[in-house]
Amino acid sequence: MSAKIGLKYIGPKKIFPTAIEIENAIEKKLTLTAADAQIDFIKLVSNWKDKVVFTIKTLPMERQVGTSNRIFKFVSQGTPVRYAYMSTDFMAKTKPGSLTSGSGAGRKWGVNVNNPRPGIKARDFDKQIAEKYQKKFGPAIQKELSRLFK
Repeated sequence: MSAKIGLKYIGPKKIFPTAIEIENAIEKKLTLTAADAQIDFIKLVSNWKDKVVFTIKTLPMERQVGTSNRIFKFVSQGTPVRYAYMSTDFMAKTKPGSLTSGSGAGRKWGVNVNNPRPGIKARDFDKQIAEKYQKKFGPAIQKELSRLFK
């Protein structure tokens, strides 16, 4: 008389996620994070007269949110000099170090290239938004990768 003994594996179906699964998880988080950053940029300029369009450029393992709008560039990066003359009641809509945009006041009176004025103080919108999402991205990726390794 013979006896049959069978063994059945009852552990997890896969031990580790594949490199493609890890890459896809990171790419997905990058896309979601870029979309959130794009929303922050859009909110920032929502009350500007000059309409600013922000696009997301997708590269392998990288997302870039940006605009080609010159006025946004001048305000965000600052300028060494300014040739525009503003009305006496002028108040900027934005302030350095802030990601909000107020109502502002006044208007541009004119431009005189022969009499430069002090430049625009950089608001560094792109740096502020990048820092905001870089702080969030690490923990978000860690959470997503932990889910994959369960």
